[in-house]
Amino acid sequence: MYILAFTSPTTYLVSRLVVLSHQGIVAVGLLASAYGVGLALRVVLAQANQQFLTPLVNRRISVEARAVAVGEYLRVLMVVLVAGGMAVVLFPRLWVTLLYSGRFAEAAGYLFAFAMSEIILLVAGVYTALLIGYDDLRGFVVLTVASNVFTIALTFAIVPRLGPFGVGLAFL
Repeated sequence: MYILAFTSPTTYLVSRLVVLSHQGIVAVGLLASAYGVGLALRVVLAQANQQFLTPLVNRRISVEARAVAVGEYLRVLMVVLVAGGMAVVLFPRLWVTLLYSGRFAEAAGYLFAFAMSEIILLVAGVYTALLIGYDDLRGFVVLTVASNVFTIALTFAIVPRLGPFGVGLAFL
């Protein structure tokens, strides 16, 4: 878990530094606002995982029963994620203005990628909770670190051309 506490923030730090070096400080501000709105979406919707999923995967039931229960939970979660994601994707300028200000309105163009990446991260969180429920912490850590390393590599590859939107795509 200490490894994850280091690699996950490092991914975002490297992304900001790459945007800063290629696009400048204004682009970093736009990146932060688009990321912040996506993160707000995740924080609100992740409460369901903490309240319902964690107890579900940690019960003393068979592995097969856990997988079935997680599948049922995921079907319900997908409806919530689509509804919440649509609100952000359909009205991105509104959310950026509400959470930041109209001066960051340009970040609304990037918000689709960040909202989608957070939704996919929430779905992936369901499966990682299942890994933890299976007591496969090594698999959880390896997958998370590998995804962070891949995201950093992708950031270096596409951010010089796409700017903050490239970070959203890399996170996606």
